[in-house]
Amino acid sequence: MDFGQIALDLISALGYAGMAFGLVVDSFGIPIPSEILLAVGGMLAAQGKMNVWVVLTLGTLAQLVGGLVGYAIGRYGGYPFLEKYGKYFLISHKDLQKRKWHLINTDRC
Repeated sequence: MDFGQIALDLISALGYAGMAFGLVVDSFGIPIPSEILLAVGGMLAAQGKMNVWVVLTLGTLAQLVGGLVGYAIGRYGGYPFLEKYGKYFLISHKDLQKRKWHLINTDRC
């Protein structure tokens, strides 16, 4: 899977909204490479297809929102939320059990 092509397709199809969506999703835990999204946004800004200030502002705000979403999921939903809805984020019950065992037995993240 070519992440660069995925990022380019996402931004080409949805523009600023695609870049913002990818950055928000990446920031709260789903592995979409934000570095590639921002690099593609910067490349398109250099070509005059996007505004560099909008790309920078949107990138910053999207990462902030994604981080807040991830925090809220952990703070207010936590483990029960992930047990119930984790399958939609590609987190299996087995993954949760391994992480829980690791946290209990090693006292580290």
